[in-house]
Amino acid sequence: SIHGNINVLGNFSGKLSNGGEMLRLLDTRGNLVNEVDYQAGGDWPELAHGRGSSLELIHPDMDNRLSSAWAASNEADKSKARTYSHKGIYTEQYTMGDPSDFKELHFFLNTSGHVIISDVELRKDGTGPNVLANTTKVALNGKSDSGWLWQGNHWASRMEGNQLHLLSEGHGDNRVNRLEIDAPGLVKSNAYELKFSARWVDGCHLLVAHTWDWSIAKVFTLDVPANLGTPGKPNSRAVGSPAAQAEELSHYPPVPRSTDTVKVTVRVKSVLPATVTLFHRAPTADGQTPWQSKPMADNGTGGDDVAGDGVYSALLPEYKANGQIVEFYMRAQSSGGTASILPREGPVRPALFIVDNQNLPKDLRSQRFVISPADLDAFTNGNTNKYNFRFPRLSNRYYNMTFISNERDIYYNARVHPAGSSFTRDLTLNRAKWKLPLDRTFRGHSKLSWDNNDFNTRLARWMLYHLGHPVNESEWVRHVLNASPSVLQEDVEPIGGDFLNRIFRHGSHGSLYRTTYMFFYKDNGEGNSIRNSTLALNYGNDPIDYKIVWGSRTVGANDYGPLMDMLRTVEGNQFDETGLRRHMDLEMMLKNWALRGYSKDSDCFSMGTSHNCFFYRKPDGKFMNILWDADFAFGGFDP
Repeated sequence: SIHGNINVLGNFSGKLSNGGEMLRLLDTRGNLVNEVDYQAGGDWPELAHGRGSSLELIHPDMDNRLSSAWAASNEADKSKARTYSHKGIYTEQYTMGDPSDFKELHFFLNTSGHVIISDVELRKDGTGPNVLANTTKVALNGKSDSGWLWQGNHWASRMEGNQLHLLSEGHGDNRVNRLEIDAPGLVKSNAYELKFSARWVDGCHLLVAHTWDWSIAKVFTLDVPANLGTPGKPNSRAVGSPAAQAEELSHYPPVPRSTDTVKVTVRVKSVLPATVTLFHRAPTADGQTPWQSKPMADNGTGGDDVAGDGVYSALLPEYKANGQIVEFYMRAQSSGGTASILPREGPVRPALFIVDNQNLPKDLRSQRFVISPADLDAFTNGNTNKYNFRFPRLSNRYYNMTFISNERDIYYNARVHPAGSSFTRDLTLNRAKWKLPLDRTFRGHSKLSWDNNDFNTRLARWMLYHLGHPVNESEWVRHVLNASPSVLQEDVEPIGGDFLNRIFRHGSHGSLYRTTYMFFYKDNGEGNSIRNSTLALNYGNDPIDYKIVWGSRTVGANDYGPLMDMLRTVEGNQFDETGLRRHMDLEMMLKNWALRGYSKDSDCFSMGTSHNCFFYRKPDGKFMNILWDADFAFGGFDP
């Protein structure tokens, strides 16, 4: 009914997985007619991974077993802009620095997505003058007094005419991963109405808006069209002639020495004659090095092993200097004019390799990460004029890199950002979160991290494991960043969907919350923690007031009802064991708390602080704690 009168074949019911699935088409005799084993992200269209688009075959003559035959449906123009509003009293419950630091309006998306906002107004009683300044301008000086300032994982946002395109590549927050604008006309104790026009484009439809002090705050649920996709109609991404299909890009050796000549190969399948080109460069910190190009051949010469086998090759003898980083991508173009690129984003997120003459010890697993000089420069200088102050210290923007396991297995288009709390994060990669494309996970994980932990957390984790409590995995590895000397580093499984699914059946269907302090920041980056998380409803009954201190880590979720029911039961100590067991897995909860008390881990939730803890509501509805970061355990940082 949503898509009109279309001719539906077969008796299929249910829905396909956003995470990838094998789909087979059989004839009436049960014979296989066609199949596709589609994946989520990576070389496959990322917008079709639960972000609103469907997979569309771009031409029927292409091999639909391959990712290059598919594109994400174009849904950008289906949504309609409408007005959203919220009323509240500006209490100015917190202040810090000058009024230009704390009289602000912020927007962020719950997770990755794209929405378009316009006509943003914040008016006293809904009728007074707009207290926002410069709502059609962009700030480039790190302050929001001259227009909209976007930073962190919202860095790709842009202004087109009077429309603000808010683009997020991850969880927004009240630190630097958001958009903000000054509201100099705000007056304490006055009632205001926030009003704006917005429409969803892709991804997350949960838009958070709040004044700096959170006295006026709301999660807006933007309308998402019901008629997504093009069933019964021509595919929106169809092309007139079949494209050349590029798959399986690789280079060899994975980590070349100065004496090696690197060979780049790619498998190309094309109905029409195709031209295959390799683009390459030695990048610099300014990111402006011109791309060079050379043809790739499948004729048995110039490094190509076998003529006519569909594998195209090219040699790169230009790069011999020890420590040299090289970026590359390829393009296969058919005579019909349609091209395929690998990696899929080409020059935006190219493949990388590095020349390195060092010999790594083979006593442990090794992991090497190759990151461009331009991205390393952005880590250090991201909060300067050079980058329009887009990437302050607490930015969660992901950067492109190549991951090489054991100097052998290559994973292009991995992504990384520095990690650590508001207290500990610096401008280096001493600790980091990183992720892989979902179509090429490592040991079943798409997200991982490395940490500079001492043995304290590892010992606490080991003891909990022997108490029968689920813990995340960790492993000492030889860690190499570009061509730096290898160091011992702990490769750590993050607390997230991969971990939960490993421990619990359908574990990612539960609800995960990370407890933390709620920091408030001035424009210069100075901040203080003002709110904290406790086992109580100490900020009233509106879920928005718990969004930061009880940060939801369940993709797309905004349901705080069960969490608030649990807090309501526990606060005031008016409960019995039966009441607690309705909300908690007491055995697991108390094992965790006992260990953290026994180990004198003074920097965690159950010992009086607000962080280094996850609360997880299992699929059975019971809450438990999950350990994360026990650096203070056993006197690690004994105050």
